[in-house]
Amino acid sequence: MSVEQWAALVQMRDHAPKPYLPERAAAVLQVADGLAVEVVAREGLLRRWDRHALNAWLRSFEADGVAGLTMHPGRGRKPAFSPSRHPVAAEEVEQSLTAARAGMGVTAPAGGWPTSAR
Repeated sequence: MSVEQWAALVQMRDHAPKPYLPERAAAVLQVADGLAVEVVAREGLLRRWDRHALNAWLRSFEADGVAGLTMHPGRGRKPAFSPSRHPVAAEEVEQSLTAARAGMGVTAPAGGWPTSAR
């Protein structure tokens, strides 16, 4: 590990904006100091981690440096319905809402109804 990488990890450990990054940086630094992955996973962090998770962080760090420790976009549960992926269904929903609003005597605002969450 280079001096620059070491300094970047210390900076991340002490001042990262995302709450998961300091723990990942601390894990990499402890393993670089010679502690076994199993020991760091069991005792060296804020909570216990599976050693496989730490090994994944280490592989990401080796492949991409400090940037490899960040979570990548696209993780997590995907929306159950996305209008952009189902334009016909989205149009049908919009028509149903328009008909329901008209049946209740509700008129659209001047700029139209908002189509996205704020």
